Amino acid sequence: HSLDARTAGPEGALFMALMIFEMADQGDIVLANNWSLANNDVFGMLQVGKNGKVTRRPAQNVFQELAARRGNRILKAEIAGPTYSVQALGNVPSIPNVPVLGALVTEDSAGRRTVNIVNRSPDESVKVALEDANRQPRSATVTQWHGSGTDAWNASRAESTVAADATGLTVTLPPFSFTTMT
Repeated sequence: HSLDARTAGPEGALFMALMIFEMADQGDIVLANNWSLANNDVFGMLQVGKNGKVTRRPAQNVFQELAARRGNRILKAEIAGPTYSVQALGNVPSIPNVPVLGALVTEDSAGRRTVNIVNRSPDESVKVALEDANRQPRSATVTQWHGSGTDAWNASRAESTVAADATGLTVTLPPFSFTTMT
């Protein structure tokens, strides 16, 4: 894929999610936004064609999901999972043990918790088990997007209810995916 397609597609959306996760982890962020709503080459969340047809770019889905959690309390998320290494390139040093998964956990005023999670692997699914020291979730509403291009991403949106079994609550995260579990 060209850099433009990667920026406008799922890779850019997952990068945006991970940046918001990092900002939220700081605890004193009061505003997060996307500087470009429509068109603007590859950076807009929406692409408006010459015929007026509006196409959601993957960043719009991610931003909309995270915006729905604004005002919620941010909880500490600990993730144990696979890692990968990045080789040095130009003036960017090599980075060992980069987590494949990133997460942001929020709790609304009714006590409902939402795990927003990114699987940044372009090739591998990752099975995750939700664990909570204070309570074990019995079920979760899961919404996922995944894919390597905007059309595949937009067509992939799926929502389901997952119930815990004897081992707990587990969810499989497809490659290049953004998942919310409430």
